[in-house]
Amino acid sequence: MQLLSKITMKMCGLTIAAIKKAVTVKKNTAPVGEPEKIEDVFEGKAPLLRIAGIVNRTEAGQTTTGDFLRLIGEFTAINLLTGEVFQSPQCILPGFVGALLAPAVREANGNNVQFAFEVGAKGEPTAVLNYAFTFTSLIEPKPTNAMAALLASVGMDKPAALAAPAPSAADPAPAPAADLAPVADKPAAKTVKK
Repeated sequence: MQLLSKITMKMCGLTIAAIKKAVTVKKNTAPVGEPEKIEDVFEGKAPLLRIAGIVNRTEAGQTTTGDFLRLIGEFTAINLLTGEVFQSPQCILPGFVGALLAPAVREANGNNVQFAFEVGAKGEPTAVLNYAFTFTSLIEPKPTNAMAALLASVGMDKPAALAAPAPSAADPAPAPAADLAPVADKPAAKTVKK
């Protein structure tokens, strides 16, 4: 497992060249009736990155290539082309993925949000980079209460039933309730108001 300062497609080894290679397939491009002409074409599909995490908060940012949403929390990612595993307290993913998580984080009212999804690519010969990203949610992004989960995992989520403390030798034992009741032979004392 590799620890990263942030999880991004590039930091996880998914460069433009690696993604193009993943969506490239060999295909006969010769017209019907002509000898085979096998060429590389961008028509394949490939799963690229599986990521799961717990988002504490988000921060908006901008680069020369566009806006992004930085996720802050705990994240683990697996490069599905190489099998490498990465961990980081920050995550920046393709813009549309961050945009899908932003509403869940806003609605969490200070609670963490957990998510898991897979980012893939499919060949798009007419696209600028010859591919487009795909996205598959593995769970519905939802708020979590990490402290409640921790307490439940160690059996501290319910109040403990405490036994009454045993009287110590220094404390005199209280008189039984029966001794405090009025005696039937004697009338109860009357209170006089002055």
